[in-house]
Amino acid sequence: MKKIKFILLFICSVMLTTSCDYLDIAPTEVSSEEEIFSDIKTAELALGRIYWSLYWDHGSLRRDGFKSELGACTDEMYDHWETPASRLLYNSGAWGASNNPLGEWKFMYNFVRRATVFIDNIDKVELKATQIAYYSDRVKQYKEEARFFRAYFFFDLFRQYGAIPLPKELVDISNVENTMLPRASVTEVVDYICSELDIAAAGLPDSYSTQELGRITKGACLALKARTLLYMASPLYNGNKMYADQINPDGTQLFPQGYDKELWKRAAEAAQAVIDWSARAGIILEQPNPSNPVDNYAKLFYDNTHSKEIILPGLLGTDMTIDQECTSNAGDYGGYGKFSVLQEMVDAYETKDGYFPFKMDDDGCVIYDANGNPQINPESGYTETGFWSGELHDGKTMKHVENISNMYKDRDPRFYASILFQGTYWKSEFVNRPLYYAYWLNNSDDFFEGNKKLVGKSCETGYGIRKWMDPNINLKMSWRTSHHYPLFRLAEQYLNCAEAWNEYLDRPDDKVYSAINAVRNRVGIPSLPITEEDKTQVGMRKRIRNERRVELFYENHRFYDVRRWMIAKKVDGANVTGMNSLPVIQELEKAAQQSGLNLNVPSESKQVGLSVFYKRSKLMKRVFEDKHYLFPIPQTEIDKNKNLIQNHGW
Repeated sequence: MKKIKFILLFICSVMLTTSCDYLDIAPTEVSSEEEIFSDIKTAELALGRIYWSLYWDHGSLRRDGFKSELGACTDEMYDHWETPASRLLYNSGAWGASNNPLGEWKFMYNFVRRATVFIDNIDKVELKATQIAYYSDRVKQYKEEARFFRAYFFFDLFRQYGAIPLPKELVDISNVENTMLPRASVTEVVDYICSELDIAAAGLPDSYSTQELGRITKGACLALKARTLLYMASPLYNGNKMYADQINPDGTQLFPQGYDKELWKRAAEAAQAVIDWSARAGIILEQPNPSNPVDNYAKLFYDNTHSKEIILPGLLGTDMTIDQECTSNAGDYGGYGKFSVLQEMVDAYETKDGYFPFKMDDDGCVIYDANGNPQINPESGYTETGFWSGELHDGKTMKHVENISNMYKDRDPRFYASILFQGTYWKSEFVNRPLYYAYWLNNSDDFFEGNKKLVGKSCETGYGIRKWMDPNINLKMSWRTSHHYPLFRLAEQYLNCAEAWNEYLDRPDDKVYSAINAVRNRVGIPSLPITEEDKTQVGMRKRIRNERRVELFYENHRFYDVRRWMIAKKVDGANVTGMNSLPVIQELEKAAQQSGLNLNVPSESKQVGLSVFYKRSKLMKRVFEDKHYLFPIPQTEIDKNKNLIQNHGW
């Protein structure tokens, strides 16, 4: 794929970086801004710098991209690299107003300022006579692209902090009092974001040429508006009594204390507007391999440079980082094996007939007992005993597999496209062996996904990530691949629509069913309703929340979803588990003694390892308190601004 000229501006614009806050603009920077807007070419670089905010790995978090660690800070996975990074602080509760590695207050307000400066100045750029024909319309579009980004930055702050200062214009810092902005209410913040997105959408096209792929379209504005309104309608923001104490010094209530059902209707209509726009713009729920439900889903992520489903792609170039971080750390695979998928994520996948394997509570959470074991749903036919042999897709072809646990039999095709597990294959063209997550003595270290000698480097739950991995590359030969990250894709909007209508209506109707079934039908999962419970609002709430969890796995939604639904104390404040992939030697010796097997004989040692592997094993107890639903405003900001009040509980 040839380089995209417009995106090259992002790289060039790095030279223009500064570290100033929104309200703290140095005179030297003002001077440089005057120079920037003296010429359209340098102004384009300034816009490129704003685009670059989507891609920069600032600190430990790439906000909405491959390198984000949000999935490892919730019940999707565990980042087992042994470094004192954000996921360890979050999962242990050891973070706060002076130590929040995922907080982006300063970064986002920096770019709010950049976008505002651009919006205020781009119309003032004098075009040369030879530039007028080409740039007169493009300058108008540039302005609306920057407007989208400012709204995006405010949304990012809103989902992290709730009520936030809302500088709509560039602040005059000649009087320090001008910099003491109080927090605006979440209602004001959301209304402003949506109004700005309406303006931007009206001035932007539906699409661009291939050479300008990645630029902001009308659809991106509509999609961000729909996501914003969905968040606002959710329990965290909509009538949350826990935030009754969030009142500014002037008496402004920052979080509405009355529940407003109409917010769900507004969110539903916004999501439907995206769906309607998509039909006109050629955006579809793509089916790149409809004859194979597993690959039909998998290709949306590993072969998506021309995807018709992505509303706004994040263009990260050609490399192999994501494949390296997801691929097994075993020597013959050549990956880094950064993430271990949690058993709780595996438990979320339905059976192929569309039943939940386990019983769920009204919030859509699997019910676990004190020992971490779920109660099986008898309607599902699911079992955790016994083994089977048959055919599974290995990423390139159907492959015969042996002795696969019945836990992994007849599940949602997205399970096989997203998760790697004991006994399955991956990329048989290069590595012709099953994946070995179970541990046994006398096993070659080069062919072992859960190498006990590499604790902290290899898989610790018995499950690896397959989603995003390209089966057509060989990491040991440094083959590279190209992925686009879907900052917004159409499937999310169908799920947004289904959720919002279900919460607005007393009982689900076809608006709910048709939206969620559009997503399910792509992978061959039966249409809803299936059970009598599916015909109720609570029953469909379970379905929709679980559908988001499965469809949007490792796309940085779950972290915020469990917060806006206010179920994070159950989800992120509980034990997380995996299979028993790291048994102690005493356990292996006891199992060998009971079975009469010899651990010094490799084939018999393998049997012993497998005999202790298939049981749920506690990995860690995570910590989540009420105050964790929103990030604390940085203490440095509280110290500087007398009008800022701290978030609840901090």
